[in-house]
Amino acid sequence: MKVYDVLPPPPEDLDEVLAIMFTGPCKPTEKDYKRTPMLVRRKEVFKALTWLRLNHPAYQDIKISTDNLNKYPEDIPPVTVAFKEMESEGNRIPESTSTYDNELEIGTETGSIPFVVHGITGEQLQNTSVELQKAKALAYLKSQGKFLAVGHSEKSSSMFNNPLLYPSIFPWLFPYGMGSIGMTTLKSFSEKSHKKYFMNYHDKRFQTDPLFNFVAFSHEQVKQTTTNGFALTQKKSFSTIADRILNLNPHVLNSLIDKLSQGKRVQPETEEEKLCYDIIQDLDHVGGTVKGSMSSKKFLRTKLWSLISYLGAPSWYITFAPSDQTHPLCLYYSITDENFDINLNLPNDERTRKIINNPVAGAKFFDFMVQMFIKHILGVNTDHDGIFGKTSGYFGTIEQQGRLTLHLHMLLWIANSMSPQQIRDAILKNEDDFQRRIVEYLESVHCGDFMTGSQEEVQQNVQAVSENEDYTNPLYSLPQSPPNYLCTSTEDCETCKAWNDNYQQEVDDILSRTHIHKCKSTLTRQGTRKVGKDYLGCLDNKFGTCKARFPRETFPSTQVDTETGALRMKKTEAWINTYNQTATYLLRCNSDVSSLLSGTAIKAVVLYVTEYITKWNLNTHVIFEVIRTILQRNTEMLTGTLPRHEKARKIITQIVNLLSVKMELGAPMIAMYLLDKPDHYTSHEFKSFYWKDFVSEARKFWLEPDEVQSNKEEKVVVIRHKGRIVGFSSIFDYIYRPDDLNDMTLYEWVCQCERIKLTAEKTEVNCSDDESSEYYDSGYSSDEEDTYAHQKTLETEWPSAKNHPKPLEKNVLPKNGHPFVHDHPLASTHYLRMHNKKNIVPNFIGPSLPRKNKGDREYYCSVMLTLFKPWRTGEDLKIKGESWDRAFLDYQFSTQQEFLMENFELRFECLDSRDDYHAQRKAQSLGIDPSSLEPEFDDGVHFDPFKCSDDHIGVREQRRQ
Repeated sequence: MKVYDVLPPPPEDLDEVLAIMFTGPCKPTEKDYKRTPMLVRRKEVFKALTWLRLNHPAYQDIKISTDNLNKYPEDIPPVTVAFKEMESEGNRIPESTSTYDNELEIGTETGSIPFVVHGITGEQLQNTSVELQKAKALAYLKSQGKFLAVGHSEKSSSMFNNPLLYPSIFPWLFPYGMGSIGMTTLKSFSEKSHKKYFMNYHDKRFQTDPLFNFVAFSHEQVKQTTTNGFALTQKKSFSTIADRILNLNPHVLNSLIDKLSQGKRVQPETEEEKLCYDIIQDLDHVGGTVKGSMSSKKFLRTKLWSLISYLGAPSWYITFAPSDQTHPLCLYYSITDENFDINLNLPNDERTRKIINNPVAGAKFFDFMVQMFIKHILGVNTDHDGIFGKTSGYFGTIEQQGRLTLHLHMLLWIANSMSPQQIRDAILKNEDDFQRRIVEYLESVHCGDFMTGSQEEVQQNVQAVSENEDYTNPLYSLPQSPPNYLCTSTEDCETCKAWNDNYQQEVDDILSRTHIHKCKSTLTRQGTRKVGKDYLGCLDNKFGTCKARFPRETFPSTQVDTETGALRMKKTEAWINTYNQTATYLLRCNSDVSSLLSGTAIKAVVLYVTEYITKWNLNTHVIFEVIRTILQRNTEMLTGTLPRHEKARKIITQIVNLLSVKMELGAPMIAMYLLDKPDHYTSHEFKSFYWKDFVSEARKFWLEPDEVQSNKEEKVVVIRHKGRIVGFSSIFDYIYRPDDLNDMTLYEWVCQCERIKLTAEKTEVNCSDDESSEYYDSGYSSDEEDTYAHQKTLETEWPSAKNHPKPLEKNVLPKNGHPFVHDHPLASTHYLRMHNKKNIVPNFIGPSLPRKNKGDREYYCSVMLTLFKPWRTGEDLKIKGESWDRAFLDYQFSTQQEFLMENFELRFECLDSRDDYHAQRKAQSLGIDPSSLEPEFDDGVHFDPFKCSDDHIGVREQRRQ
């Protein structure tokens, strides 16, 4: 064996180790040599050796010899070529055969034709059960049939702290066995950052690999689930959770699965049925921070309703689906060219293939389009307002389409916008010509018509224009910028008129290609799926009507109902959604813009939209089926000798893992997570607020000693303080806040303050609990602190008269820092910092806030006073002998606080509106008066709020008004 320190070696050295044997009817020609893979391209060899010397440790000391390299010929192989003439034994003439044709005979001249099928043909496989396939495979093996064996070690490789895992799984991605996760010496380079680095690698090998994304993301999910499962066992309530899981009645579970899978509505009645539904809530403890899990989707709904409580009812509902297969930018992301070329002309099949094979490109493109939409169309963080007005907030969630591409559902809030009820009242009064102004605004930002004619006229025009040689499909191009200065009147400016005409034609062209709905069914008359159709059509439901609500009702002009205050916008096309012209021109894809500003029924629409955009893909019976599968799979373990809490931990971890698989995330959505892109877009940050703990603390002062109940689930923060692990209640941060913040309400404190630790070097370290898990009691781990349910295993730091820590001096704190009062347990090491962020929203964790006009009035008043009246103890909220109701009525709330309290009621009003709709629907089917019915529980699956009547206000809405 030779070890070279100079490369490439001399050509003569290769003859010692390599030779080429050419077999054929005649000697190879120059054309034959050009087809051989053994030719040398000197330039490519030099580039490869240079790269190896820079990147491979074994090649760092070599010398590159250009003299040796120039000795290698480029037109013939660099080694000896031996020729062996092919002896013909068949019925073919050697000189007449093709280079690639090595068969000796053309069929057979005598006897039978041999044909052997190894395995099962496609037709057989389609109609063969799994058990029969196994039987055929065993019979094949017993008959000494040949097979390929893939060996593996007795012990499976661990995904934890195993740097060799990915090079072992994907040797083609790590050809030198280096560069994998865990091999770097950079401590700040986390596993998440490393995977993100892979997703952006220059040669796109990780982007285009069909398996890497799925494996990397699955490992991330399993690791997080396992961590959360172990954290869950530390909760005091875990014994109750374990009892529910291990004592589950399989017969009750099977009964629920049967009923729910048949489409029946089930209201749990018996205790055993309620336990089954409680387990679904228990899964949130483990799945809450697992990306792409069912629980993470569920908690988006909590954030959204917190934002509605903060800003009020949204103004607009917007949906759009960027067209990844046609947009030039997505194609650019999918190829390796560094320079962007808008005129990159590729056949449609090649373009589609490149984009489908690179889901990371689709994810990057989708995120870019959403960010540009938020910045330029909504006017966020820019010097101009958005096309809908000045944006005060937005909340958008990502959903997968049938072919797994991504689209966005977004709720939009406009600054200083009136609520639907206020608009309704103003329309009825019509003061200051309000009807005309609101109609002008709504018609200027969305419409339901084509710009240059009817649907038939536009389609004919597009067909005619597309036959021109210089025509470019607008979906394959970028929008053209208008002239530098658009004239107010395009009639006097030829340049502006030409651009405006082209703008209208392109908008209509895009509409005709992307917005026109066509009803379809993918089921046969027998109810089976048509061949090649892996999705359900809009007509595939038990009603046989279009679930997208087409054709839509049309109106030749905008109509104002002076009796109900309802607005019916002008819409002359029945087969397209309402849309915004500018957004359609810029996005160049299907989009939908709906106003949420008018009518009583709009409350039902708000509820429907908020639930729809945060929905999860799994039905309840599927969740129960997963629970049943895991229990059946672990029968041996459940009857074994493992400790009870370990059995429950394993079961709940496996359930969450299997549910994550059932979510069936596509490659583009997985790429979003690996690229560290958000799964929802929002204008505000959310701070966890366990409101019930504060209310209990405030009310505790007025309870008798025998009435005070220990709060078993009080949220505490686990802190390493003075060498001890202590449980610290965040209530202390408010009640022991600095004296100069004495007039600050609890709600203001949540929005504006955070606890900071002062280090020895007087530098800030954020130790606030808002970075802890906002979804459940445990599962988030950090070196400084964590959120857990209060339990006996923790030493809880309570203030006492014996050890009052000395507060920090004001002069050692930054300008916006305030020292805690001396009763605060951490006063000597921490301080309160007031930030100037205006977009912090309290995310109410726990049960729903109480209702104003229903339920316990005293409790409602105590909650509102706790939130909006400054206090340190409950004594500050009312006087002795005074009721909470009286204290509430006597307190002077600010305009902003009254606005927030009204917003707290929005969800209940939306639920009432939906219930009234269901009562109307049932009454119509029975032919009775809707007011005589109490609405039943409804899951909203067949709820169509856009068909709610503004003319018929329900009993609940009447009662509330």
